[in-house]
Amino acid sequence: MAVPHTFLLIVVFSFQFPVTSAQYLLFNFSCSDGLVHSQSNQYRYNLDGLLQKLNSTDSPFNEATMGESPDQVYGLYLCRGDATDQICRSCVHNATSTIVRKCPSSAAALIAYDYCMFRYSNVPFFGKLESSPRIYMRNGENITGTSVGSFEKLVNETFMEIAEEAAEGDWLGQKFATKETNYTASNGTLYALGQCSPDLSSADCLSCLQLSVEYLFQCCGGKRCGSVFLSSSCNVRYEINPFYGDRPRGESEKEKINGDSYYSHSCNGWLGVALRHGRSALQKKESKEQDRCITF
Repeated sequence: MAVPHTFLLIVVFSFQFPVTSAQYLLFNFSCSDGLVHSQSNQYRYNLDGLLQKLNSTDSPFNEATMGESPDQVYGLYLCRGDATDQICRSCVHNATSTIVRKCPSSAAALIAYDYCMFRYSNVPFFGKLESSPRIYMRNGENITGTSVGSFEKLVNETFMEIAEEAAEGDWLGQKFATKETNYTASNGTLYALGQCSPDLSSADCLSCLQLSVEYLFQCCGGKRCGSVFLSSSCNVRYEINPFYGDRPRGESEKEKINGDSYYSHSCNGWLGVALRHGRSALQKKESKEQDRCITF
């Protein structure tokens, strides 16, 4: 798996407040160590053109290039498979405008939201399975009503089925799948989602999702909710309440789609961290901040 850039940890978010319908969730963002020098006006010009180009389309996935070497820039966005056209467009617009503010001098960057992700780079990455940077999100509360071992076994089995289905793709070309499974005698339900970038091969999509689940257990084992993004290649997410498909929406949730973060529909207390190559700049704080999902 080629990793063309070293990505720098920028921020760690800790969402400890109650979630309301007016709040949305920005998972995280990562800026590369490689910088666009001030004299490289052509690269910045090409990046601006790329952002405009990607914002002018309505598809749930798109990739584009702009310019010529050595100032060529590559970019893609991917909306979640169940996102409406309106939410997809608004999420992509927000992601492209936010990332240039967060990473104003970076030659490459990645940003992940609840409903979409966007990445650009000065190195080709289309159709490649990459595992870095990784973004983890989890809820700090442990699962109840069943043993951790039984729950993790169910999560693993569910995601293995999702990986197989998503890798096959659908008639629209999307590599996206969801599944619900009961996990307690009282009919508690696990909701799980997996998605790959459509430009990955079926084999790479399957490998990516399986690898994501391995990282998921490192980060979020036994927790009520968890999510992992492996660069722009794929992502997995599970919760114990509905968060995809035809869930109820309040009017404020329908309208508020331009903020810096998207609403986490069912998990209060989400915690997030962006890592580079599996190591965090906050590793020395691990003993005091176990819920920040730090791995080595």
